[in-house]
Amino acid sequence: MRKILIIDDDESLLYGMKRSLSKQFDVDTAQDSFSAVKAVREQNFDLIFLDYKLGEENGLEVLSLLRAHTSTPVVMLTAHGTTELIIEAIRQGAVDFLTKPVDTAQLVAAIDKYAAEGKDGYCSDKYEDISSIKYDRSAVIAVSEGMKDVLKSVAIISGTNSPVLITGESGTGKDVTAMLIHNYSRRKDNPFVQINCAAIPDNLLESELFGYVKGAFTGAYTGNPGKFQMADKGTIFLDEIGDMPMPLQGKLLQVLQDGRIQRVGDNTFRQVDIRIISATNKNLKELVRTGQFREDLYYRINAFNVDIPPLRNRKKDIWNCCLHFIRLFSVDTGKDICCVDKSARDILENYPWQGNIRELKNIMSKAVALSNTAALRADTILNALGRADTKPAESFFDIFRAKYEENLLSKALEEVEEDIIRRAVASCGENYTAAAKMLGISRVTLYDKIKKYGL
Repeated sequence: MRKILIIDDDESLLYGMKRSLSKQFDVDTAQDSFSAVKAVREQNFDLIFLDYKLGEENGLEVLSLLRAHTSTPVVMLTAHGTTELIIEAIRQGAVDFLTKPVDTAQLVAAIDKYAAEGKDGYCSDKYEDISSIKYDRSAVIAVSEGMKDVLKSVAIISGTNSPVLITGESGTGKDVTAMLIHNYSRRKDNPFVQINCAAIPDNLLESELFGYVKGAFTGAYTGNPGKFQMADKGTIFLDEIGDMPMPLQGKLLQVLQDGRIQRVGDNTFRQVDIRIISATNKNLKELVRTGQFREDLYYRINAFNVDIPPLRNRKKDIWNCCLHFIRLFSVDTGKDICCVDKSARDILENYPWQGNIRELKNIMSKAVALSNTAALRADTILNALGRADTKPAESFFDIFRAKYEENLLSKALEEVEEDIIRRAVASCGENYTAAAKMLGISRVTLYDKIKKYGL
């Protein structure tokens, strides 16, 4: 039986609430902050109802005291739900608020929605425990074979000094992979300098990369060493190298050939010792073919290639990535989330993730921000995903298995076929020729199936 704590200084209200709920729940009460804190320190509750006005005490201050001793969800009770009160209550950790007077149905609905689950409040079999996950901002999750292959490549490549080209869709984590190669190389104690070639205008990119001397152009009141010289003895990561203008590609080729750079406005060359790691989400071979990227440079930067598969092609990594990011953002925000509802897993693993790891990370950050309980609920995750009304989908097997005891395959196929034919004919305004063309069958076959299904 779920255990509920009601905190209110109104004895008659306490009596009435306790009486209405006691048939379904184990209800305890408190009338001030002292008895409330004593109760949560001595017992585990599944939900707490807290009145905003406790005599001379402010309910928000009591909420803060409770938060120091328990992670149990708290629903505020208030006679006047002002904007300021509501915002402040949610900011301090309340999961919801109810405006007095409240009836039994409202209280039960709140308990059903917010009460913690499991013998210790959370982490029942419906939840995945994340308390033991070691969070690491630079971690690469590798459960899928595709990501295991990436890490194998990193292990081999990091022991060399050769240029590396990292390819993959936007958001797949090319920058994290580049940092990983550097951190496991002999250059790990020296600089890792990153620059996004697509984010800097063409007329400024050269001076950013190679530096400039004082007076080289208008506004150059002092000299600048540039990214290549800053990365001396270390690694430079050229992100989105496919966007580098052709004139700069020639200068980069020179650096790869003899390790020399020339600042803008300078007549002398400077020697640098750097490893170049490049990345792109573009097809460089196609850019070479169309004359937008130098072929000789392509082969120079591509001594080793690491291709990172899109997240949708490595579903085994998705849930583990979600748990890792939830743990990370939980620590960052002080939410102390201990477990995650497993029922969200199916939807997350089948979501297309067009933005790859970057999109997943942003969604998990939003989910943690929206959560006000120590257990991250499935509806909170789906709300962050923009699919709050979506429930985890049943498999086709489960759907049809519940309908048919035998001949499951033939009956399921017939049911689906009948529905598709009916909808195709209707969408074509009962034009059978058009419907047959849409379905990819002949009119004769369509007539036979319409007759078969009595359409």
